[in-house]
Amino acid sequence: MAVWDTERRVVDWNRQAETVFGWTREEVLGKDFFSFLLPASALPAVAGVVDALLAVNLPSRSINENLTKSGETILCEWNNSIQRDKQGKITGVISLALDITKQKRAEDALRLFKESVEHASDAVGISTPEGKHYYQNKAFDELFGVIGENPPETLYVVPAIGHEVFRTIMAGDPWTGEVQMYARDRKALTILLRAYASKDQSGRITGLVGVHTDITERKRAEDALRDAAIKWQTTFNAMENAVWLLNKDMRIALANEATLRVLGKPPQDVVGHHCWEIVHGANQPIPECPVARSFHSGKRETMELKVGGARRPGRGQSAGRAQR
Repeated sequence: MAVWDTERRVVDWNRQAETVFGWTREEVLGKDFFSFLLPASALPAVAGVVDALLAVNLPSRSINENLTKSGETILCEWNNSIQRDKQGKITGVISLALDITKQKRAEDALRLFKESVEHASDAVGISTPEGKHYYQNKAFDELFGVIGENPPETLYVVPAIGHEVFRTIMAGDPWTGEVQMYARDRKALTILLRAYASKDQSGRITGLVGVHTDITERKRAEDALRDAAIKWQTTFNAMENAVWLLNKDMRIALANEATLRVLGKPPQDVVGHHCWEIVHGANQPIPECPVARSFHSGKRETMELKVGGARRPGRGQSAGRAQR
């Protein structure tokens, strides 16, 4: 509590004020509180409050920044009441201060969190500790629509999986994985779900949170790419001619089944090795190597050579074509 007269001079200053602001009673008595208690940015607004109080246009509650003896700026809520003498003349004001700095920071942090969640690109849903759905952000609305209070039964294509997810997070454990969920038009979507229990400082569960990312198109693309790779590999292995692919270091990156038959070697003895090691048993490219020439010319190069050395006699043709 601080009491000040019509000249803004402090006439009383209790122990709570000493605790909040740091100055002792003896240090502030008789001083204009504008001279030590307020930052420059707060002076105009507080001057207006003082004028209104002394004019009995009483704003009983006000909030402004204040300074402490240590130089810290804090936020205080002030509750003010007029003090009068026996003749009814205004002699001063009694002001009770409440430090709300931590409360305001918490409110600001909560508002920032809410704004971040509301505008997140992922769909976010929140349920009570008992599993009752009560909040969903804008992205959730757009993706799933209205789902009611029981997500396992209304949102999951397979309700049993939904119940498993909720049992897990209601027990305090996280759950992450891909699940099938219904879109707002009831089409099945593939969703990457990250679900967890939100807990307070004591470890008590205060809510259940689900973060949902629609990966339907990504999964379709992955499946199409995998199918194309299988078809390519099948075609590659069905070729009657021996074909292998080399990297820029002239190591064999891929060899078809015909190559393995011609060389008489298993894949692990072929893939990853230099072609001259496998074909010629050499430790460097042979003279006039068509592959080396193809790397330099960028064109198809050929030569006749023996394949497999003494182990597999015979003559054949080697061709190289570099892709840039």
